Amino acid sequence: MDLIKTLMIYMMLLVGSSTEASTAVTPPPGSQMANTPVMPIVTIAPSAVPTRVPTAVPTAVPTLAPTATPTAYTTLYVGDRGEEVRKLQRRLAELNYLTDKIDGIYGQNTKRAVERFQYYNNLTVDGIAGKATQRVLYESRNVVTAPPDITPGPTPTATPMTGVVVPVYYVDQNGQLLKRVDMLCYGTSTIYANGSNAGSGYTLISSSAVTVTIRNGVASPASVTFRYQKNVTPTQAPTTVVVPVYYMTDTGTILYQTTAVLTRGAVSYVPVNTSLVPSHYQLTGASSVSVSVSAQGTPNPASVIFTFRNATPTPPPETKQAQIPVRYVNESGFLLNETVVTVEYGQSMPVYASAGMVEPNYRLLSQSPIQVSVSAQGTPVPAVVIFTYKYDAPTAAPTAVPTAVPTMIPTPVPTAVPTMSPTPVPTAVPTMIPTPVPTAVPTMIPTPVPTAVPTQEPTAVPTAVPTMIPTPVPTAEPTAEPTAVPTQEPTQEPTQEPTAVPTQAPENPLTKAGSSMGFDGITYSLNWYRDAGGNVMVSLKGLSDQLMWNYSGNGVFHIRNHNVGVTYSGDTLSILSVDGQSYQSSGIVWQGEVYVGASFLRALDLSVNTQGDWLMLESN
Repeated sequence: MDLIKTLMIYMMLLVGSSTEASTAVTPPPGSQMANTPVMPIVTIAPSAVPTRVPTAVPTAVPTLAPTATPTAYTTLYVGDRGEEVRKLQRRLAELNYLTDKIDGIYGQNTKRAVERFQYYNNLTVDGIAGKATQRVLYESRNVVTAPPDITPGPTPTATPMTGVVVPVYYVDQNGQLLKRVDMLCYGTSTIYANGSNAGSGYTLISSSAVTVTIRNGVASPASVTFRYQKNVTPTQAPTTVVVPVYYMTDTGTILYQTTAVLTRGAVSYVPVNTSLVPSHYQLTGASSVSVSVSAQGTPNPASVIFTFRNATPTPPPETKQAQIPVRYVNESGFLLNETVVTVEYGQSMPVYASAGMVEPNYRLLSQSPIQVSVSAQGTPVPAVVIFTYKYDAPTAAPTAVPTAVPTMIPTPVPTAVPTMSPTPVPTAVPTMIPTPVPTAVPTMIPTPVPTAVPTQEPTAVPTAVPTMIPTPVPTAEPTAEPTAVPTQEPTQEPTQEPTAVPTQAPENPLTKAGSSMGFDGITYSLNWYRDAGGNVMVSLKGLSDQLMWNYSGNGVFHIRNHNVGVTYSGDTLSILSVDGQSYQSSGIVWQGEVYVGASFLRALDLSVNTQGDWLMLESN
């Protein structure tokens, strides 16, 4: 700059001297003009200098000094617009990276210029003008301008050039990818290897530069690969060894497994950690083990073992038992009572009938005891123990009624006391013996009449009239005979007559067959029965309660899309129909409930099957 100023001053002096020479040779007219030849020099010199200096100074070294030093930078991306983008484009153009127009729009051309700038200034090539990129762009005195061989020259045609992204791969000697960088290339471009993309510790073993040619939008080659080799550094032998540590039971079962890191060429102690095993295990050996490791890394012993035992006693095996039902039934199979007995698996035992399980007057008909065996798998034989009983009605004493009458009638009275017969006998006999006498006398007369002795009569019938007969016979008083006979006979006869007639046990029309029902795969608890013919019978109310049917007594109901009519009074079934068709023959009334058979259930679209004590119903 000082040289330029010196040259300019020298030129001004030459101009001034030439001017002075011309005025001396040809002075202007007038005497006063001889003293003013310097004025033209003063006015000419300022005009000559500004016309040359302004154009020479700014164009001489335009790219050597940064144009601006921003205090803060904003990261710019493709698509950004504004003054910051315009400033970026202007600086890239000064460094010959951007040849496109400066319009303040971060487009693909601007991105390509940024990538090229980053590549040649050893920055991360991503096409993003970040803070690091802008700091080098604006502030670095060692900024690298665009090489002339990379920047394509202007094309004579107006057709814009199309850039192609060429992937650049940095791989190791085994082909493992270290990094990939995408480069935007135009025309003919040379891509140079950047060691920072491979990372430290790698040496380039392939070509350091590859030329890529773009024709018709296709890159040749389509990709660039730089191969690097990992620098091998000698490794030191490890100074420690790893020894396995086992926690196991006294029976050899491993409870826990871990490792211990020990030093070479030293003796180390491995302590036990009891928290690694369940609390009910107790250590039976040493609480630490000494391990010696040689300089070559061989441990002795090769592993550490801590032994434990289970301190909790093992519970005895659970005893399995089978529950066998014991049923008490009558001759018709009607269930009188039921209980269960428990037999262990693989055992047998006798089962005795218990008289307390049935009411009085029932007599056992079947065998007792019954031997029951249960297999080791739990199968009982027999599966059900059944004791059968018969009802014996109580009978009255046959001599109760007849023995009362003979003591009043026969000849003992006339023979013992002749004077008493005319009056008391006619009056006593007609009133005391209405209808029972003819039936009782034939069995009693043959014995007492021929051998009628007054003294023996009281002993022959002591149970009938113990207090009345002994007194009238020995005293033979007429007044005692009539009073004793009429008063005793009426009270004794009506009380003995009803008890002498035996009562029959009530007939049960249904016999219980089971207490479980299955319907469409669901189990229900429901008693079901069989009638005298073996037909299945089930309570309509119980069935409705289990299956949520609308049945509550008498009337017409809607059950399973059918109109069901049920009417009964007492033990008489008046109506049992399904959709107007009568099924009265398939039902009965027992104990105030309506019981229906299989034909009625089939009319409700149900199939009926039995299996043991199970009643199986399924929807058709």
